[in-house]
Amino acid sequence: MSRQYCLKLADLIHYIQGISAHEVIRYFFNEETRLEWEGTLESVKLVEMLADDTFVYHQMHKRVWPSTQRETLFASHLCTLINAPHPENMVGHTWMVCNFSINMDEIPITNKLIRATLYVGMVCQTIVNRPVEKGQESELTRDDVACRIIYAANVNPGGWAPPTVVRTIAKRELTKFLRNFSSVVVKATMNTPLTI
Repeated sequence: MSRQYCLKLADLIHYIQGISAHEVIRYFFNEETRLEWEGTLESVKLVEMLADDTFVYHQMHKRVWPSTQRETLFASHLCTLINAPHPENMVGHTWMVCNFSINMDEIPITNKLIRATLYVGMVCQTIVNRPVEKGQESELTRDDVACRIIYAANVNPGGWAPPTVVRTIAKRELTKFLRNFSSVVVKATMNTPLTI
């Protein structure tokens, strides 16, 4: 019997200068951009579109030697949090993506791979560095804004691996994720109009 455990990978707050919450959350939610910033992925496939804001994805992760290759199957939901608490210097909506593992008969678990499970939440808010009157948000420039990201992830890698090894890999991958994700979103949006 294999040992199972859930590893809390992250519970943090991060800022990206010059980008809005809407821009960051859309990039995180879009499967077409995921391979640009998610270094652990080999492939991502849209399995089903449940609604305009809720998709099911099947991802193949790169094999980390000497372990068995992992896969994930999860639903991803994008929404705005209308009545969420927010800082005084926030403009626009609070955006959130929730990713959570599911099972589907159409994509069975195989003996060749281990299905990892995940529960990930990303909340984004646009923070401004100067006072802005309601209705004047269109006057903001990239120099005026930053995206505040609240990120939490719990992952069960499945199978058996020493927890110290998994934590070491997870810490390294989280650092790479934040660096890559921030860099990719900034490059993709820096020459486009700001979207609040």
